[in-house]
Amino acid sequence: MNRITDTAKRYQARIQGHQDNGVDKGGRPIDASLELLDSEMALTFQEHFLYQELQARAHAAGTISLDEAQTIYLALGEVRSERNGGWQPHVDLALKTTITQIVGELIGIDHRRTA
Repeated sequence: MNRITDTAKRYQARIQGHQDNGVDKGGRPIDASLELLDSEMALTFQEHFLYQELQARAHAAGTISLDEAQTIYLALGEVRSERNGGWQPHVDLALKTTITQIVGELIGIDHRRTA
């Protein structure tokens, strides 16, 4: 079971549904909304490092499975890629959004452990 890829598949189905309709939830053209969201998912060097650090800690703590940790690791890559906003070239918007959401949750978990 890989909760990250399962969630990304659900997000991709939603994205595809909006693309098929041509508009987002607010009735605006979907392509512009998706481009904006994708640009917002771009990672700085520091964010890339933090995402990798958090996935490693979460896996070591048993919070995420090996498959989930590897999904995050492979999406980010060992070295930040400039071609896809810091993500590896194969990573789509649905996976970026899912991983970003998971990392946000991991930040909260990690913060509680160190507080």
